Amino acid sequence: MTLRKKTSANTVTENVSCPPPTIEPPSSEKLDFRDPDDDAWYTISIRLENAGDILEGVDEGLHLRLMFIDFTDMEDKRYGLENFEDVNDLDEFAKRFRVVWPQLQDSECWKVVEGLEVCSSYQFEKEVFLKFYNAIVKSVSVRFFLN
Repeated sequence: MTLRKKTSANTVTENVSCPPPTIEPPSSEKLDFRDPDDDAWYTISIRLENAGDILEGVDEGLHLRLMFIDFTDMEDKRYGLENFEDVNDLDEFAKRFRVVWPQLQDSECWKVVEGLEVCSSYQFEKEVFLKFYNAIVKSVSVRFFLN
């Protein structure tokens, strides 16, 4: 890449050679991703990367990097074209993404009705972390508490 060096009064004095700029892709908005390992939903951010620049011993090529929020880089997943046998695989992969679901706050409990689809947390025995799954509300019991 060649740039022209300017002096005062915007006159060009000489051409200056410089290396091409390295552009870091902007970090994406957060999404939810249903991990195929446990079918739980996790909040992620996504980046398109050249795997050869990041992972030693990996053939160069663009990979989609899924970065799990509040997890270490070791938990990141990378997907390239080699992960998909056909268009159906790619379509199934795309169905694993959704916009982040907002948490229902205590003051919004009145919005919960039978048949409502929610993302609820569950903690398995001997697990440290909560996992989040889709669920459908089967029934609602209204109770009033007095302080």
